Amino acid sequence: MKILASLVIVHWNNGTLLKNLLRKLGTHPELEVIVVDNNSDERPTWINKSFQHVNLIQNTSNLGYA
Repeated sequence: MKILASLVIVHWNNGTLLKNLLRKLGTHPELEVIVVDNNSDERPTWINKSFQHVNLIQNTSNLGYA
């Protein structure tokens, strides 16, 4: 299927909220989900195991939202 939309989620230090959001989004073949982690204290490496359809980018410093 062709990707029709991309959703970029900027994340920092709120794994519970992020996990709930990803669960509610579910999977859709036409939606690309990208999580950008801004060097959280607890790195969201669980994304690779639990949400394999999500692309995770892990920054080495907090670069902010812009």
